[in-house]
Amino acid sequence: RALGYWQARVYYPDIAVKNEQAILRFRIEEGGRTRVDSLIVSGQAVFAHTELMTAVAIKPGMVLTAEKVNEQLEQFLAFYENQGYPFCVLEPDVTFKDNSACVRVDVKPGPLCMIDTVVFEGNVVTRADVLIREMRLEAGKVYDQRRVDRALRYLRRLPFLISVGTPDVKRYGDETVLIVRVQEARTAR
Repeated sequence: RALGYWQARVYYPDIAVKNEQAILRFRIEEGGRTRVDSLIVSGQAVFAHTELMTAVAIKPGMVLTAEKVNEQLEQFLAFYENQGYPFCVLEPDVTFKDNSACVRVDVKPGPLCMIDTVVFEGNVVTRADVLIREMRLEAGKVYDQRRVDRALRYLRRLPFLISVGTPDVKRYGDETVLIVRVQEARTAR
């Protein structure tokens, strides 16, 4: 399956004993490689179909492997996260027919999010407004995972922080809060 042989069959082995050793012979029928016949995106349409098709590279004719499909679904999810939908859920389903497969992805984008507030946990000495300034992340903008990642890189470069954790995104009513756990370096006072 890792190479696209979804219809492969392995039969029970023939067992022979020779000189007190067992010899196992497996008969394998590879079948043909399974190729994508179609990609169907369903669910709540937030973006135009053509935009979605450029975001994912699952194309008819490509060899179907779990690794390629998972990789493409990650890109598809990143597309939504970078457009303001950090709570997007993808539900893929694959239907097989002979040596072809239909890949269906049901999209549940969740709410469009703006980063309303950034909350820090673990900062005792450093004020939150200093950390927000160093992040260079503006409140009120549409959530974009690339901007959040860049803001975290800025924080990780600060000499007075030992570590910056992976942030949590939480919804409280209509407000989106980015929660960032930090660990400050010891200061010599």
